[in-house]
Amino acid sequence: MGSCRASVDHCAELIAGATRVFEYTMDYAQNRKAFGQPISQFQVAQAQLVDMGTRIAAVQSLVLPDSQTVDAAISGPRDLPYRSCWRPAGL
Repeated sequence: MGSCRASVDHCAELIAGATRVFEYTMDYAQNRKAFGQPISQFQVAQAQLVDMGTRIAAVQSLVLPDSQTVDAAISGPRDLPYRSCWRPAGL
C-alpha cells in the first residue's frame, strides 16, 4: 500500500507544480504587452491558456478519487473499488 500512497503523493506534487506554472503563465500573459494590449487579450493565447487549465483540471479529477481510495484503504475497511491499489493476499 505504501507504493500506492507514494504514487498518489507524487501525482499531487506534479499537479501542484503544473498549477503553479499555470499561475505564472497567466500572470505573464496579463502583464506582457504586444501591439499595445496584454497578450492575454488575443484569442490564440486565450485558447492556449484555457487548454492548459483544462488539462490540469482533468488530471486533478483523475487523481482525487484515487487518493481518496488509497486513504480509505490505509485507514478503513477493505471494501474498496477494483481500481484501487489494494489487492487481497495471493492475487
